[in-house]
Amino acid sequence: MSRSPRIPKAELTGLYGAMIKRMSRKMFGEVPEPVELAWHNRKVLNFSFGVGRKAQKWNRCDESLKSFAHMATASMVGCSFCLDFGYFHAHNEGLDVHKAREVPRWRVSDVFTPLERDVMEYAEAMTQTPVAPNGPVYNDKGELLAPADYREWIYLSSGLDMSYSERLLAMGHSMFSNVFVNPEAYRAFQRTGTWPDRTMLVMEVRSASSKGSINKNGHYQSGDVMGVEVHVKDSTRFNGGWAFFAIAGGAPAAPIPASAECYSCHRQHAAVDTTFVQFYPTLIDLATKKGTLSAAYLQDQEKGEAKR
Repeated sequence: MSRSPRIPKAELTGLYGAMIKRMSRKMFGEVPEPVELAWHNRKVLNFSFGVGRKAQKWNRCDESLKSFAHMATASMVGCSFCLDFGYFHAHNEGLDVHKAREVPRWRVSDVFTPLERDVMEYAEAMTQTPVAPNGPVYNDKGELLAPADYREWIYLSSGLDMSYSERLLAMGHSMFSNVFVNPEAYRAFQRTGTWPDRTMLVMEVRSASSKGSINKNGHYQSGDVMGVEVHVKDSTRFNGGWAFFAIAGGAPAAPIPASAECYSCHRQHAAVDTTFVQFYPTLIDLATKKGTLSAAYLQDQEKGEAKR
């Protein structure tokens, strides 16, 4: 373990203890600390052994994926024994030990496939307390629950007084729009140039001020939130894969009807899928390099060039 246990380790005694010592040393080279701790309560120890034996019989999941998931969570909680166990398991089962060594640094290593990365990311999210997979969550009415911590997600960009319709130009006030995306979707986009299922893009609209404190020119964001909109990709729920939600006061929100103008606008002009990546400077270059720009966006660009 990464720290001293609160419970003192116990000496394994008797015939049963000798058997466990022999098996442990054969498998791991030494008696694992969790076994010495659980020896205080033989029922708990035997139960954990039983669960372990049953889990070993599960065969629906690829062995490598299971191994990487176990090791990723072990690294996250700081269990050195668990990492050693994972490595020995990979070695004994003929799995890729080079990848096993890279698990603690899987986010920066280039040896893993996209699927392996997704598995380790999900395993880490499910290990957190409370469980924290950043994706869409719905109530029994199919309404989207407002993501409470979206400001801790990946910030993409801000716009000032942006409007996609000429009839909205004369609003009479200025406003900023700040866009955030859940970290899992952002990392997937970094790898592929496209958004995966369960992507959530949150646009927070705040009022703009020009007079305050020592400011003499330009605009800054005030403390007033004027609205929150969420763009969700969930192909299991929505026709076309995407849906918009308008969050009011943090309450659950039903999808904006698919007949709304925002859907057709995004389909006709979005740079990637139905998202306005053209306004996210850290992503548009990446999408260009990955070759994932939409035909509609490229056509808009050609028209723009022709007018110049």
